[in-house]
Amino acid sequence: MSESSYLPPQPPPGLPVNNPHLPIGIPRIVTVFGIMHLVFAGIGMVSAVSGLFMAFAGNPSMKMQGNAADAMVQAQQTMMDKVKTVEITGECLSILVGVVMIIAGIKLVKGRRDGLGWSNKYAYLSLLEKLAKLVIAFTVVIPATREMMRDMMNGSTSVPSGMNTFMEISLVGGVIGSILVAAIYPILTLVLLNRRGLREWFAERGR
Repeated sequence: MSESSYLPPQPPPGLPVNNPHLPIGIPRIVTVFGIMHLVFAGIGMVSAVSGLFMAFAGNPSMKMQGNAADAMVQAQQTMMDKVKTVEITGECLSILVGVVMIIAGIKLVKGRRDGLGWSNKYAYLSLLEKLAKLVIAFTVVIPATREMMRDMMNGSTSVPSGMNTFMEISLVGGVIGSILVAAIYPILTLVLLNRRGLREWFAERGR
């Protein structure tokens, strides 16, 4: 048997490959992250637009409540008025992140050279957005929600002892937990797409 039979599989003739150890074609993980970018961005954009609509138009469910719930509705409306500005700011940040994420997703799916750069931009911007929302939550949203709960339970004799503490812990824990969970994806994006082999693959792309 000749020595040529022991040579590894070669790329098709005319295909420029500077590093024979890099994969030919788009790696599966790049395509998977590109699709996930587009899916998550679409969900996030719909949620952000819905949040903006609610912030400007008000919560329609509150308008459907009867007169018996006037005190509760008033407390909720007061809270919404206090957080309206920061809520709009947060949703606009989400839309900005979504736009960058869509661009990154399209470039990853197409295997573009700058796909990694755009994906990193999305990930860092997303983490900054979540940090900003955490600050907003503790400076504006949580105090306003705490005040709303006090107004709703004011004078009520049916509230068990310790309920206020439980609700406070649930409120703070819910905010922190939701932001930490939302931060998992951009962190995974940075870790998995910036491995050495993938960085070299993106660097070898023609465009």
